[in-house]
Amino acid sequence: MRDVVTIAPLSAEPSVHDATLALIASGLGDGYVTLENIRAYAAHDEDRGGAIAFVDGEVIGVALGGPATRRTSAAARALGVTPSEPAAEVQTVVVERGRRHRGVAGALLVPVLSELAASGFASVLAVVWLSGQDESTDLFRSAGFKHLGDSPRHWWQDSIDRGYDCPSCGNPCQCTAAIWALDEPADDLDDGAPR
Repeated sequence: MRDVVTIAPLSAEPSVHDATLALIASGLGDGYVTLENIRAYAAHDEDRGGAIAFVDGEVIGVALGGPATRRTSAAARALGVTPSEPAAEVQTVVVERGRRHRGVAGALLVPVLSELAASGFASVLAVVWLSGQDESTDLFRSAGFKHLGDSPRHWWQDSIDRGYDCPSCGNPCQCTAAIWALDEPADDLDDGAPR
């Protein structure tokens, strides 16, 4: 029997914030996202928002989006693309390791992209950590994103400024990011129901 996955907006209800933060830390390392960040996304501060996936009340996935960071917009411009303004960014998509490749990430992406479109963003960027795995390539391609190119040492300065330890290479982070763009956020995306 398959688990029933429920997708819900990241809410201001603090009971899920710690579990959401722990899941993000398990995938992206401690300090990349803070509890304050989670609260800001949940409160929709500065047009931020997110979605959470649950199985039996347990947080198994999260996606976060909001205004594009200067670093990501600059990386897109360096790759020859000037995003339509205002630009948004899918900032985080993490699914528990044992539950990947089942449609959960796609199901999380749908409400985040819809929320960004409803907030009036003209374009959406996504930054994908190239950690030797291509798990996100199919996700973003199927959602209509186009790969713009790669941004070497994308998080280098950020890791120094915030003291973030990359789970792959430590501090400072030497990882490359793949930059993706969706020029027209869709209001009528596939429901992305997990399979």
